[in-house]
Amino acid sequence: MNDIDPKHIRHVPPAKLNDKAILGIAQAYGPYNYWFDNLYPPSHPDTTWHALMVVSALHSDAFITQAINLLESPDSRVRAWACYYLGVVNAPGALILFHGLFNDPSPRVRYHARKAYISLNTEGSKIFFQERTVHGARFNGLISDDSPNSRNDIRAEISKYNHQIIIAATEKETIEMALEYKPQIIVTDNQKNYTLADQKVVDNMSGLNMTWDICRHPDLKETIIVMFTFDAVEPIFLWQGGDLFLGKMYYSLGDLLFSMEDLMR
Repeated sequence: MNDIDPKHIRHVPPAKLNDKAILGIAQAYGPYNYWFDNLYPPSHPDTTWHALMVVSALHSDAFITQAINLLESPDSRVRAWACYYLGVVNAPGALILFHGLFNDPSPRVRYHARKAYISLNTEGSKIFFQERTVHGARFNGLISDDSPNSRNDIRAEISKYNHQIIIAATEKETIEMALEYKPQIIVTDNQKNYTLADQKVVDNMSGLNMTWDICRHPDLKETIIVMFTFDAVEPIFLWQGGDLFLGKMYYSLGDLLFSMEDLMR
């Protein structure tokens, strides 16, 4: 068998939560019982998918039936995190459930279904995994980064494969362009530096706040959000509604492209 060319090997982060960090964030908002209650109607979808993150981090199997019900939610983040939870607790019949989500209309749900299926599927399983393949498919994306060099490097790498990419430098510009062009996927860093009254300002929460704004906007709720940054803010990014975090210290531009294509399958 031929060896794999190293240049074709891509490293992508596992679809796993930092349980301790997520629980720390959750407890700042309320006790566990608050989150348990919000798995059920009439809770707001944004609270429900947060609650699914909490019970996933607790590895509690007490909510399997409700999580299965939530796979029918009209909110894609609810469906995605319900899928993640069912994989974490190894819910009975989970493989069949995940298989049924491979053609979900939302790429974030398909992504979670594939990752959960792969993590649970053992040798000898009778369910054949056929990944949704879209070789040659193109997506349109938006790169949000305050560094001209960084955003141009990312655009150059992704554009090699004929994906349509636009760029933005600030949080305000990103939101405006996202609403105008409706990108399928946004890549952001965390910090956004700008000048105010002739003073350089470093906003260490800009990317995180922007993620939350995008995730709640009715016209952008289905937009996939990836963070590519040096900052160690993955748990907060996911809590804010992000889909995938890659640290620049560990992942290359090639890894970023591969991850974006994987998310959009």
